Amino acid sequence: MRRGSASAERAELADPDHDTGPGMGQALLICALIGTAQMTWGVVVPVLPLFVDDLHVPIVLLGPIIAAFAIGRVIANVPAGLALRRLPARPMVLTVLVLLAAVTAVTGFVGDASWLIGLRLVAGLLGGAAITLGFAVLFAGAPAARRGRVIAMATIVQMGAAAVGSMLGGVAVTLGGVPAAFLAAAVPVLVAVGIDLVRPARGYWSALADAPARSPRAKARDDASPREARAAVDEREPAASVDASAADARAGVVEREPAASVDPSVSEASAIVTEREPEASAAPPPSRPADTRRVLVALAIVSFALFFARFAGEQGLIPVLAYEVGGLTPMTLGIAFALGTVASAGALPLVGRWVDAGAKVPVVVVSALGAGGVMLLFGVLGSPWWFGAAIIAYAVATSLANVVPSVVTAEVFPGRSSGAAVGVTRTAGDIGAAVGPLAVFALAELAGAWAGLTLLAVVPIAAMGWFLVVLRRR
Repeated sequence: MRRGSASAERAELADPDHDTGPGMGQALLICALIGTAQMTWGVVVPVLPLFVDDLHVPIVLLGPIIAAFAIGRVIANVPAGLALRRLPARPMVLTVLVLLAAVTAVTGFVGDASWLIGLRLVAGLLGGAAITLGFAVLFAGAPAARRGRVIAMATIVQMGAAAVGSMLGGVAVTLGGVPAAFLAAAVPVLVAVGIDLVRPARGYWSALADAPARSPRAKARDDASPREARAAVDEREPAASVDASAADARAGVVEREPAASVDPSVSEASAIVTEREPEASAAPPPSRPADTRRVLVALAIVSFALFFARFAGEQGLIPVLAYEVGGLTPMTLGIAFALGTVASAGALPLVGRWVDAGAKVPVVVVSALGAGGVMLLFGVLGSPWWFGAAIIAYAVATSLANVVPSVVTAEVFPGRSSGAAVGVTRTAGDIGAAVGPLAVFALAELAGAWAGLTLLAVVPIAAMGWFLVVLRRR
């Protein structure tokens, strides 16, 4: 019996994707938890200038109010990811989301700027924790065969939440004033939490649960190095079934028992795992500590670069040039961004399937070169039609750029280890979001818009280029 159990664990190692895992409906629920958390600030950001005016405080205080939220996110990302290693995921995530909704709802009723700054800081802490934990759960639970499609779905939900959030905020503040907007921002979060309480996304939560039924092999895959994990499985085999030299044992080679004493199906599964690889393919495994650190650094650099370009370009220099160079109006600019969202939503499912089929490198190349090349065009396109088309193309390219790094995060940092990895990459992204606008607009002021556009093109291409090098070494 013990021999069969150990051999079954070997079969699990040989084919980690034998279980199709939770369905896309459960993935959608986790994506909804993430998206509605983001809506809490997407709804209220356009309302903050009106709130400041209602409080009769100088408009300059809008800077510290916005910065307080960003600071809270930076502070919370990594600790939240680390907490996932010790605390149960589902209660922690749902508690953070409920607290985020409560703090957001209360904020609309404060009458003092200092309280507003303090509550935005707390909302940043809770929002950063919610997004980090949500993505960690998504990455840990996504079946390996469908990771690309799950990440694509998450990106679509995020884009949709941003669009709906802005509309919801505008309608709420028009009908009920500033407090109504903050209350409206909290409602979608509570709805998503309520759905999970009634019909939980069990397949995703269980990926981070310390269930007694988890095999030592599955636990080792989350919490130990590959060498230690393999040793945990091999030690369960009876001593009589191991006939290897000391050198082979150090190399992780375990021979099968004679066919007479082992069921043929079990022997076949064991052989898949224990077969020695050819000497020519003795490349270091990607999850060794040094390789894992290299991947994490590359992922953090990519996150920094993408947020750098998004906040300094898509939300900064591109709108400025759209009016000054492209001849767009606020209405046509809004239409162009909306069409970019629609085009991205249409492309992402196809790209997700492409990535699941193994085409990571082409997606990285196309997204990096596409985003960088289109960015340079913004300085010369004087037609509203062409400028609008470039905005759509840029939106698609940047949305595709998120898929492969997220899939690689899920592959290299399985289980509870995904929390810390997501915390690091989210923190790097938030830093990029803060640094990007300052650097790009300062450079554009000193050397012209072309200098700013060049920086916005070079940073993502360089980051994705290095990521591609690391990806190719895996």
